[in-house]
Amino acid sequence: MLRARARRLTSFVSFVFLFGFALLGISWSQPAHAICLKPYALKAAPQPSSARGRKQGKAKSKSSPQKVQPQALGCRNDPIPGMPGPIQVPSGVDTDGRYTVSWGRASGNPTYYQWREAKNGKLGTWQSTYGTSVTLTGRGNGSYYYVVKACNHFACGDWRQSATFEVVLPPTAVTSISAPATNNTGTYTISWGSASGQVTAYQYRESSNDGASYGAWVSVGSARSRTFSGKTDGHYRYQVRACHKSVCGPVKTSGRVSVVRRPSPVASVSIPARSATGQYTVSWSASGGPKVTHYQYRESSNGGSTYGAWVSTGTTRSRNFYGKSDGRYRYQVRACNGAVCSGVTTSAVIDVRNRPSVPGTPSVPAQVVGGDYVVSWSRSLGHVSFYQLQERISGGNFATIASRITGTSFSVR
Repeated sequence: MLRARARRLTSFVSFVFLFGFALLGISWSQPAHAICLKPYALKAAPQPSSARGRKQGKAKSKSSPQKVQPQALGCRNDPIPGMPGPIQVPSGVDTDGRYTVSWGRASGNPTYYQWREAKNGKLGTWQSTYGTSVTLTGRGNGSYYYVVKACNHFACGDWRQSATFEVVLPPTAVTSISAPATNNTGTYTISWGSASGQVTAYQYRESSNDGASYGAWVSVGSARSRTFSGKTDGHYRYQVRACHKSVCGPVKTSGRVSVVRRPSPVASVSIPARSATGQYTVSWSASGGPKVTHYQYRESSNGGSTYGAWVSTGTTRSRNFYGKSDGRYRYQVRACNGAVCSGVTTSAVIDVRNRPSVPGTPSVPAQVVGGDYVVSWSRSLGHVSFYQLQERISGGNFATIASRITGTSFSVR
């Protein structure tokens, strides 16, 4: 009998509820979360990172009853939010450590999202945000991915993981670059200072037209210098940069390197051993280069003790001399490329002894008494070391009677 009364009471209660729903226009087939028969206070959502640091009001007394705001009422059968939409992160490589991570909104009416960052495989702590994106700055070198999940006041849904990408920050510019201003051999070295940041390689490139254009970048690894050889005449410049993987820092440009190669010395200088006229020719062999714009010679009139100024002959490899006075002459020759000249090649000595002019007609007495007489003549032009006196008797041949007369007369006995 008691069981029958209980069944009748249950039926009556069910009728009252169904009748009440009908009066309110509520269908029993609606989702369970659309109505709550027993409201209760919801747990407060974790404070998002954007709200952290806000000043909180004074805490209420523990004895005060908690007031539940209407928006804080919920139902235990609210659905758990779905998985967020795809996560957007930088594609491949980020080069400044500043970027935005965003994702699609989750189903199930989430009230906030939680995300966390993984750097080099190590996951950080969960952070909260109301929106569907976060902008991050100051990220250092490394590989990153992100995990995001949607939450309501009761629980969080499944999380979604982003693709992995790298942050590769460029190094700074190298501190300096050193290159010679001039070079005469075509072989020289450039060097540069270090760069700050993570550096995996240094690169340089060359201009052979004084910086008007540059060639391709060349990597030298961790080296901070490069030696060049076989460079032809011209004006060169260099640019250097430091790189971290595929990301490179600012460029540093060198000063001009002017290459003017020094010619090789001439092999020999030809000159006669002596001259009796003060007229002769000096000639020399060609330089082996690599480039000769002109030749130069200089003269010594004291056998090589001192030399005069250099004289250019253009590309001519000989020089004629006239009217040289008596003396011991020597010559030096060099090949030049612009203002850059080879070492000198020195000739042998030429001894110039100009032949004197014919002396004046000898003067003799018309008649000699006693057998002794004096023969005299006027001085010859030019340098005279001595005179020779010859005599012919009665139409015979001339014979030398005095060979080293220093004056202009001689006593015949």
